Amino acid sequence: MAVPFRAKDIALNSEFGHSDVAIVLTQLSYYYSGLSDPQILQCLNRLNEEETNPTSIYEQWISGENVDSNSRAKIITGFSGTNDTQLLLPSHIPQSDLPELQKTDALVVNNLLTPNNENYKSLPKRANSKEILKHIVENESMINVILDVGALFVDGTNHEIAIRSLNMSNKDKIDYDIYFESDSIVVCDRQHQQQSFFTSPASERLDRCLIYLDEVHTRGTDFKFPNGFLAAVTMGDGLTKDRFVQECMRMRKFGLHHWLTFLSPNDVDQQIWTSKRNRWTETIKRFRTNQINTIDILLWVYENIQRKTWDGLNDLAAQSMSYQRKMVAYRSIQWMNEQQSFSEDLQQLTTDSLEAEVLSLMQIYSPWKTP
Repeated sequence: MAVPFRAKDIALNSEFGHSDVAIVLTQLSYYYSGLSDPQILQCLNRLNEEETNPTSIYEQWISGENVDSNSRAKIITGFSGTNDTQLLLPSHIPQSDLPELQKTDALVVNNLLTPNNENYKSLPKRANSKEILKHIVENESMINVILDVGALFVDGTNHEIAIRSLNMSNKDKIDYDIYFESDSIVVCDRQHQQQSFFTSPASERLDRCLIYLDEVHTRGTDFKFPNGFLAAVTMGDGLTKDRFVQECMRMRKFGLHHWLTFLSPNDVDQQIWTSKRNRWTETIKRFRTNQINTIDILLWVYENIQRKTWDGLNDLAAQSMSYQRKMVAYRSIQWMNEQQSFSEDLQQLTTDSLEAEVLSLMQIYSPWKTP
């Protein structure tokens, strides 16, 4: 997929977060760039050297292909680590759950609800990275890993965050900070020298390290953390179950030998409290607690994924209606011959394929009251 910008956080609520816009940007990216001259030459040379019949293969490459044909069956295969978005799959793509993995979700939730994970803190309003690190460093139990899925550390680069955390940490216990720089794992020591993780002594001394994973790298990253490690998990607005669970799973032994503590900004804390109060019944009110528990975080996360799924279903329904309308317009064309010479049908097809705007220009820019 095309990446419109590089940042520590992904603007889910911006125009770049819309799935249709992301697809269009990806297509435009490939259309505008295409293959470079060296890439074309390399491709043709490989074709000529390694294939027994390069001519026929080249003819297949340049031949037309109707990717919209209904006769193209079983051409899509995918893999997903979660099943939360299966309702948003196209109707011709069913989800198949492996029997041995059907209990995975329940096991993960069970591990999250262990008593040792009952650690939650709400951060002050507009807390910066220094204030967040202060909460982490002053925690009763030493925190070795920061999983920043909420993208709260946005006022500095990963290297700057590493230096701040080293300066605030205990010199008798921590020697290095591990983080990502340009998608590579690097290490910063107390002299603020940076080097590759794989050639650093820190790779053999994770017990003497702080590990900071920014939002992008809280998925698909695997460290073999020593037993007894505690991770600080940040939370952001609209956090969904798949992102939350994927982040927690960076601690491969969580619930058994790894533990979690949760940090939320003030606005997220208010959302969790609102979610909790909405679930209170007269019976529950008698036994309610004045603190946020892990079950409250999980239920808030489930509400977010439910809301996101409904939004996705609305988009899916709108796209389906648009597709059907265009197909009806396409089939109504009177095809004259193979050269597709037709009269005003093309103009009608263009008109029928247009998407209706929510507001017209007159509605947007006209004054509220006319004299």
